Amino acid sequence: MVKNTTKKTLRLARHLQDIIDKTIQTRQLRDLLLPDDEPIWEQYPRFLDTFGLIHYDFENRFPNAAQKLKDFLLEKTDKIFEVTEAEGKKLTKSMKEWHEDIKVLACLLFLLPTSTSDRNGVSKISTENALKEIIDFLPPNQKPEVAAKIPKILAQGTSKKDIRKYYLNVGTIYMGILIPTQDTFLDALDLYFKSFHVFKVEFLPRLSNLFDFVDQIALIHQMLTNM
Repeated sequence: MVKNTTKKTLRLARHLQDIIDKTIQTRQLRDLLLPDDEPIWEQYPRFLDTFGLIHYDFENRFPNAAQKLKDFLLEKTDKIFEVTEAEGKKLTKSMKEWHEDIKVLACLLFLLPTSTSDRNGVSKISTENALKEIIDFLPPNQKPEVAAKIPKILAQGTSKKDIRKYYLNVGTIYMGILIPTQDTFLDALDLYFKSFHVFKVEFLPRLSNLFDFVDQIALIHQMLTNM
């Protein structure tokens, strides 16, 4: 019995490695895709049903950047709350409903102003609305009615404070799927940002300050080392 289980585990591991290797081999082709082409997740659907494939592809592309965002947030969480309070920023009632880990993102959005452009120029959007662009709440045993065309985190639990699982919602009406993440919000946020690079999806302009900040942490250099 143990021998059979070991053989099955090894077979699954080899199968996963084969998927990873073949996916990485397609990177040059994926890099040639244009914004109007079919989305990468439709042309390469193994990203949707192979756990960890987005991470593997990102890490192969940016080998020194894989852990930097998570490491930064783990190290600086208390400081982010402290700076937000010092700046006189206060979470709204709906923001306070979220799990403590998610409040870190809300604080970052306060510190990195959000804006949107219209025919009258650039105008701010609320931090509360910016947070809604990134994450939604999903009650237990439910699925979203619409697959997201732009990656979005779904937090599933009995309440916003009691989150049991995080997913990445991405796809189209014909091919949408909830990609499972690890059990923490930082893992989900990490996968969220990586997915934009892997899927070659343009981030929302109103969140440009946040995405620029994350890219500088993960892809260019560690920021705020003296924070």
